[in-house]
Amino acid sequence: MKKIFYRIIIIFIFIPFIVLHAHASININVYKNEKKNEKFKICFVQLPSQIFTNTSLNNAGNSSIISESNCDKEIKNEIVKTIFLVKGKINQDILNDLIKNPSLLHHVELRPSTVQILNLNQYLKDIIFPATTNIIFNNTKILSTKDYIVLDEDETLEILTPKEELLKTNNINININMAIINSKTNEIKKFWITTSIQTKTKVFRSIKNIMAFTSESLISYFIEDQIYTTNPEQYFQNKEVLNYYQLNKPLKEGSYLKQNDLVPIPLVKNGQLVNISYQSGELKLSMEAVARSQGYYGETIELTNSRSNKKIWGKVIGLNHVLMER
Repeated sequence: MKKIFYRIIIIFIFIPFIVLHAHASININVYKNEKKNEKFKICFVQLPSQIFTNTSLNNAGNSSIISESNCDKEIKNEIVKTIFLVKGKINQDILNDLIKNPSLLHHVELRPSTVQILNLNQYLKDIIFPATTNIIFNNTKILSTKDYIVLDEDETLEILTPKEELLKTNNINININMAIINSKTNEIKKFWITTSIQTKTKVFRSIKNIMAFTSESLISYFIEDQIYTTNPEQYFQNKEVLNYYQLNKPLKEGSYLKQNDLVPIPLVKNGQLVNISYQSGELKLSMEAVARSQGYYGETIELTNSRSNKKIWGKVIGLNHVLMER
């Protein structure tokens, strides 16, 4: 009985302390939550289900892409910046992770729950040249007041210009007729875009600064690279014959070598004895002839056979070396 009596006394002694401790803990948690709610901004943003863009437009001037929101202006600006800097599908969690301003404690509810952000250049490539890997679209501009295309859930984007017409074009800059079609209302909104087609091109990039008309071998100054360009023919692409040319101007490190950066070096001089090569099937001949004019790489010149004194013609293919033409 004594043991039971002591236990009851102990329980009565400690119960007030346990209650006080629990109450204090509850107050602390409530305080923390209240403190958190005071700083944590919860708002919503209504966006289109699909957004097509081709540039990273990170300015608040494009806030019209938000159809409805109760978020603060600063948060809306951050949302717009994020939209134009990412590609792919984003949901509410991803959007909140991507908004990078640490001074804004917020939680944004995204409507609809998923928004797809697509690159307009890539969309054109996938539709018009799906199997081609060496072509891209670039500098695409929407001929309207907006820099982007938006679609709601019932809308699709279509190319109205016949694909055959686009495939056969020789122009590097083309205009494409497009439309937004609503499957529910059958409404069609037509508009035009202008874009340029760029081709992957082999180029040579300088690895150091180069002086004009240097007498050193140019081969050691360049490494092979690849770029996309609307004018691939303007770039020099045959490194094997680079030493047959000189630079006509200085080139900075990192420059891509163009045809008009070079001037040919005379490889054959007038009156000089040169080697002549001739090949027809398995038959190979070589002889000597006298050049009747100065010659540069790839140029056809007149020569005189040193034995028969007959005139012949040949293409300059190297230093004092001519390929006889049939």
